[in-house]
Amino acid sequence: MERIAGHWQETSGPEVGMRLSYGTVRFRCLHRLSVTRRKSSFIHFCVGWGGLYRKAQFAVGICLWLLSTSQAQPASPGQAAPPQFSVARGFYESPFSLSISSRTPGAVVYYCSDFSEPAPGQSPPATRPVQIGGTTVIRARAFKEGLAPSDIVTHTYLFLGDVIHQAPDGKPPTHFPSSWGANEVDYGMDPKVISRYTAAEWREALTQIPSISAVTEVKNLFDPATGIYANAAQRGQAWERPASIELLDSKKVPQGQFQENCGLRIRGGYSRNPQYAKHAFRVFFRREYGAAKLKFPWFDGEGASEFDTFDLRTSQNYSWAIDAAAGRFDTMVQDVFCRETLGALGQPTTRSRYYHLFLNGQYWGLYETQERPEEAYGETYFGGRKEDYDVVKSANHPGVFVTEAADGNLDAFRALWTLARSVATNAANSNYFAVLGRNADGSREPARPVLLDVDNLIDYMLVIFYTGDGDAPLSWFLNFERSNNWFGLRDRTNPNVGFRFFNHDAEHTLGAPFSQIDRTGPYVRPNQNNFTFANPQWIHQDLAASGEYRLRFADHVQRHFFHGGALTPEAATQRFLRKAAQIDHAIRAYSARWGDAVRQPAYGEAEWRNTIDWIVTHWFPARTSVVLEQLKRAGLYPLVSAPEMRFESDAPAQPLLRLSHANATGRIYFAVDGTDPRVVGGAVAPGAMVYTAPVSVSTTDRVLARVRDGSSWSAVVEAQLPGLSNSPHLTIRRTSSAVALDFSAAAMQTYTLEYRDDVAGASWRALTNFPPAAADRRLSVQDTLASPLRFYRLRASP
Repeated sequence: MERIAGHWQETSGPEVGMRLSYGTVRFRCLHRLSVTRRKSSFIHFCVGWGGLYRKAQFAVGICLWLLSTSQAQPASPGQAAPPQFSVARGFYESPFSLSISSRTPGAVVYYCSDFSEPAPGQSPPATRPVQIGGTTVIRARAFKEGLAPSDIVTHTYLFLGDVIHQAPDGKPPTHFPSSWGANEVDYGMDPKVISRYTAAEWREALTQIPSISAVTEVKNLFDPATGIYANAAQRGQAWERPASIELLDSKKVPQGQFQENCGLRIRGGYSRNPQYAKHAFRVFFRREYGAAKLKFPWFDGEGASEFDTFDLRTSQNYSWAIDAAAGRFDTMVQDVFCRETLGALGQPTTRSRYYHLFLNGQYWGLYETQERPEEAYGETYFGGRKEDYDVVKSANHPGVFVTEAADGNLDAFRALWTLARSVATNAANSNYFAVLGRNADGSREPARPVLLDVDNLIDYMLVIFYTGDGDAPLSWFLNFERSNNWFGLRDRTNPNVGFRFFNHDAEHTLGAPFSQIDRTGPYVRPNQNNFTFANPQWIHQDLAASGEYRLRFADHVQRHFFHGGALTPEAATQRFLRKAAQIDHAIRAYSARWGDAVRQPAYGEAEWRNTIDWIVTHWFPARTSVVLEQLKRAGLYPLVSAPEMRFESDAPAQPLLRLSHANATGRIYFAVDGTDPRVVGGAVAPGAMVYTAPVSVSTTDRVLARVRDGSSWSAVVEAQLPGLSNSPHLTIRRTSSAVALDFSAAAMQTYTLEYRDDVAGASWRALTNFPPAAADRRLSVQDTLASPLRFYRLRASP
């Protein structure tokens, strides 16, 4: 989808046209588009159908959404119009005839099916229909003397009946080489795996998720000297090659969601080594290839809809394509789960969706798109200009795991590290709050920049601790002396926002062989005092010298580890299973392509399900309590237990608040105006009250409570009863694979999400239940079994 917003400037003289398409309808804009933010402007949009034009007027702020124009882009002045295909890209079962033409009078269209760039003298002209009888990639380009050639247009036609029989003997398919430089070579689908399932089950596997078709000249991939696949260890723009990318979805209309020309690189760290036959990719959009950005809602409206770049990542360390033993931990779920868990804790994260990848028409396995938390990500999600973002990360293998600036510079990160080091040696509040741009009493000091989003750091570290990440940010493989697999992001021109941190490549987690049972540390190493190796875990360790930081950390633990929080066993298990359910049939195709790469019998669906079940039964049930004890030992959760909060009343407008605690001694302090009963330094807040008996509260009151025992405080608990105006705001979206339902859940409320498929007669059935939590939260569920017509309702009860 492309979002068009702005206002039209009146022009004089001949019409200045811009053509867009929406299905079979053509839109012609009779005025120039000038993108501005003037709220008083209007869009004058002329809609053309059969030569008739109607003028419509839209207020700016109402967004006009059109299908991607990549298939109907006009030619630039002096350039031949791009080829038009008579049959749309997508999935087919029967042979057909394909005609290719150009709108430019006198232009000749040349085409090829060998993935090369079509040109006169080396490609045939499209003067007669092309017969398509199986999986085929057609690339075409229009030429006319006196004009520049058109852009190359690529169409991929997939016949699933022959996809499952590609290269069954492992020999190179047509146009593919027998060697990939020093890289391991692996082709084809394993006949033994194919024979396990029926044709219908294979169709289910290959259409459960959409497909991406990446096409480029064979030499761009496999030439021994210049091919990116044959030289996978090479990096940078010098090792980026022109390519085409298409999104194909059998469940959408049209099936071909978009096609754009792009740049293609290899992506990854250790997985770039030659013994890895299956590599991951990075895709770039630049004007030298076509569009400067990809404009498409990858994430069904959840995230951005414009991209400078994205990753096509795949399993690496435990891949079926590389490890005959540890490959059993290749679920394709761990990394996505870890990043989504950071999002569930309320932090920004990089989103992913699963796809089958076809590389030059050959099935290449299961992959996932992933946003990169770099400068363009910052501009998209946090505002400002991408040129102003500092992006800090580990340099990985070529850079011997030093800290580097991928974008911008290291000045602000060095300042953060320096201040954090000072906290480790002198934990005075003035030092700690200087990191946050505040005075010693915690109030904001405008003259000081905010260098750290402390809540983000805490939640980031909680994900590391909970998942047992053995390779981020400090790495077990590097004796916890250097870091790996993390990103930090900050707009250097905005003094009010500090660095935020992001998970990356989190495969050594959830009980995998190199995940860690206890990741809390502390890790005392000489490198901690060397900025060359600065990373978020050592910043966390330095700040942990501060009692204010430790209590803030404890508040996050209380929110996420109790009462339905995101790191409770039930919530974590359901989040993990939701991801696994998205590929539980697609995994068959991955098995057929790569399951036999290093092992016979091939890894397959049964092993995958066994590992999913093992994680569900061995990791999640006890993990919350295990990590909680680790945090107590590390001083990151107090020994004073937090209070329990309960509301009781027959009159919903004015319930009774009951508080209790399980400590041998101590008193409960609470406030009903949303303020903390404790102030910086540890004193009781002036407006806090001592709890002695049930208290009548209003439905609009936001209650915060802590236990104080001597000079020690518990973590805070927080709740607010929903008033009549506090609607949960249930939103319903149909995605490519499910119906997504999201709503705001108020504290201390039990919610039941129900459905029925017949609005008139059927009874309501429970889809899922959400137990009460101490704090307000956002809840989501995906109904993967939804029928084409389904009705939902949300019931709340105290």
